[in-house]
Amino acid sequence: MILRGACKDWEALGRMSPEFVRERWGHIRLSFGEGEFSVSEILDRLEASDPARPAPYPCKLNIDRQIPELFPFISPFPLPHSEPNFVTEKALMAHRFGSKNELFLGGPGGEFPYIHYDYFHLNAWITMLYGEKEFTVYTAPRLECLYPVPGDEWRSGVENAFNPDFTKYPLFKEVVQTKVVLKAGDTLFIPNGTWHSAKSLSVSISVAFDQLGRRNMPAWIRDVVQDQV
Repeated sequence: MILRGACKDWEALGRMSPEFVRERWGHIRLSFGEGEFSVSEILDRLEASDPARPAPYPCKLNIDRQIPELFPFISPFPLPHSEPNFVTEKALMAHRFGSKNELFLGGPGGEFPYIHYDYFHLNAWITMLYGEKEFTVYTAPRLECLYPVPGDEWRSGVENAFNPDFTKYPLFKEVVQTKVVLKAGDTLFIPNGTWHSAKSLSVSISVAFDQLGRRNMPAWIRDVVQDQV
């Protein structure tokens, strides 16, 4: 589901840009591809990339730990449409989860490396602040069509999902792919258990956070909390 204008009150909308990120957080160093680089260096590579020679993807900053000063620019946060969100209850979540509030950076042609669904039964909310990103949702008649990785069943073993080898993965032909493009100001809601992947169509900046609500709480308690008892 795409929500148009859900973040209309965010100051970041219209202000967020590579220059904005460079000015405030360009000095931060992150693992990126084959090494560690500053955010400014990463943005240089993203801006120089193209679909034929994409830069590594994704590149992300943890908002809570690395750039908490971003929160005033994305207020109200989380989005009102995502309430209730028990991920924000620190006493409830601290035993198992780190922060899931993240700022994603991407360049043209940058593809998420595998099809997946968000683990721990969490819903995902992605809001575009700059550029465009294409999301693909995968619907399969049977789970085996997505070739889940043994031991990491939340991740598909299909290599190069955007141009798959059907000889190697014949059942993947039965999977229905639905594509949507997010532009600045758009928010995508991905319900828990939904298989998806993403591709950056341009230099892009987005915010992503997870949601634990009343509907997915029973499964979370069953598979996460009780697993710790």
